[in-house]
Amino acid sequence: MATYLSRNGVSIRLPKERWQHIVQRHADIAGKQNVVLESDTASMAIANYQAAQPYLRVLPLLQELPKQAFFMVYDAEADVLYIDFANPPHSAVDSELTEDDIVVRYGEDDAVVGLTVLDASKR
Repeated sequence: MATYLSRNGVSIRLPKERWQHIVQRHADIAGKQNVVLESDTASMAIANYQAAQPYLRVLPLLQELPKQAFFMVYDAEADVLYIDFANPPHSAVDSELTEDDIVVRYGEDDAVVGLTVLDASKR
């Protein structure tokens, strides 16, 4: 596995298999691995990845959700994560607060239409 240092001093690990996957979709960059990794685009991608790390912490929770498309909005001021299973969100006619401070929102047919995760940053 090759390791590179970005312009911002961030270490980039790029396994050979991942680079091959990238080149399959973008044949024009084959043989230009160093140039690509030293580019501003690579630095921006790394910065975006680092900024996304807090969001990735919710992955264990997501494994418990129904296997369907959903939409998430995080309200940093209230520290609340809203998860809706429809876009636009369906109205809830009932809800319950679980022991771990998650509000389960139910629609007219008693189906779960969304979740509200309180104190989201503490999970």
